[in-house]
Amino acid sequence: MVKVTGARAAGNQLARYAASLQREVGSILRQEARAHAVELGSASMPGPGMGQDNAVKFAARVENDVRKVYASKQDPGSIFALMKIHAPHLAGAYWRAHKSNNPRAAADIMRRANLPGGINPADLKAARTGKKGRVPGARAPVSLATEAQVRVMVRKQQQLVGFAKAGWACAAKAIGGRVRRNTVSAGGRRGTEEVFPKFVRDIARKFPELGGASVTGGLTNPSVRIWSTVKHAAAALPARLHAAAADRARARVTAQIRAAARALNKPGRRAA
Repeated sequence: MVKVTGARAAGNQLARYAASLQREVGSILRQEARAHAVELGSASMPGPGMGQDNAVKFAARVENDVRKVYASKQDPGSIFALMKIHAPHLAGAYWRAHKSNNPRAAADIMRRANLPGGINPADLKAARTGKKGRVPGARAPVSLATEAQVRVMVRKQQQLVGFAKAGWACAAKAIGGRVRRNTVSAGGRRGTEEVFPKFVRDIARKFPELGGASVTGGLTNPSVRIWSTVKHAAAALPARLHAAAADRARARVTAQIRAAARALNKPGRRAA
């Protein structure tokens, strides 16, 4: 007969290890959920504005993107670019009329070209295929609109951007901890800086209900949920950037949990 000893001690050690790992998992989930909220805010249109405190320059980026998609009737260059696609046989004549300062001839050619008109917000969303969701520089507009219509679209997009980002800023703050990033100066000095630009932080402070987070499940089944209550949050965040951010968050969580498990399993490391 063989008597096995130490099973209770081993069982207790295993239980302590599991409890420690569960605490680590909860901490990792909160940390990565906060990082994920920051990343979603960064990816929200028009990006890449997370380090940009100058709201004027930021608004100019929005306007630039809008004008790449919708050709204003007061912008001959955009009209010419649109005409080269939809009426290439008339594009040259239009440009010559413009350069010779003959607006009547140019207007007549525009009528004959029968260019697509109006503003469809879906066109702007579809055009945001560049880095960080920007509209690429080398692209032709998709439709012709009046200058007034373009300006209205610009104002709407500028108003939407700050709130879309602020919703995720509120979600990150709701989890707890700091929403700052580490920096290293050219001289090697370490420090921190704000992640979100000032105008986004101002919106988040004024309207904290724009986003939130909840931590549930305790030690046995920890779960962290983040959300934005901004109605246009999804419209401001291209699906491909959202999916990529989610993939990175899952990869980070998996890597962090594996690292925590290895650390807890090192010889001489006692589970709490």
